[in-house]
Amino acid sequence: MSQGNIDIVKLLYEQWSQGDYDNRDPFAEDLDFEMSGWVMLQSKPIKARGVDGMASVWREVLQGWDQFRTGPIEELIETGDQIVVLSRLVARGKHSGIEVNAPRAALFTFREGRITRLLLADREGARKAAGLSE
Repeated sequence: MSQGNIDIVKLLYEQWSQGDYDNRDPFAEDLDFEMSGWVMLQSKPIKARGVDGMASVWREVLQGWDQFRTGPIEELIETGDQIVVLSRLVARGKHSGIEVNAPRAALFTFREGRITRLLLADREGARKAAGLSE
């Protein structure tokens, strides 16, 4: 795994921890994006294709929250062309006021220094998708 890929992930998490989800630079145009239902407390996963599709999903998801932040990286696991990141989601519902502070994970798949797949999931789901055991 290249240090460049690790640096990209760390930069994204720094931005996400501040509520900034606008950085499109590291993502491949043909990105496969999936947000599992568990991440957003929904019944089914949200999937999108391409950077514009991911941006559209983010806009829709963020509308329901007053606060939505990704906590700092707790653990970073490299496996081949993939990086699994364990962190926390800290959020507060806009209308409900419900506060969320729960463990979450992301699986980043890289090709030639670009993110080609991003899966946001619970920790077990991300590990499983990366072919890792608990």
